[in-house]
Amino acid sequence: TVSENIIRYITAIIYTTRNSPAVLLGASSRASIALMQCSKTMAAFSGRDFVIPEDVVELVNPVLRHRLIIKPEAQLDNVSVDDILTGIVKKVAIPR
Repeated sequence: TVSENIIRYITAIIYTTRNSPAVLLGASSRASIALMQCSKTMAAFSGRDFVIPEDVVELVNPVLRHRLIIKPEAQLDNVSVDDILTGIVKKVAIPR
């Protein structure tokens, strides 16, 4: 299962990708669904029937990396999508 806190956490991460100054096109609502489904799978592989924040954190980059388009200026500054996503994960409060 996915708690309301985890759903809000995933939503906050997706929303933040859309408002990052280095991002031209952020993640879509379909990306949030993919992140949630992958997090559920990660939990199942770990022997749990519930998602924890660490499942989401571990999957943000692999699930979202190809879904963002960064601004050319960021590319010229050698900022990668992974750098942006890592910064977003650090910025968004992890639910307790």
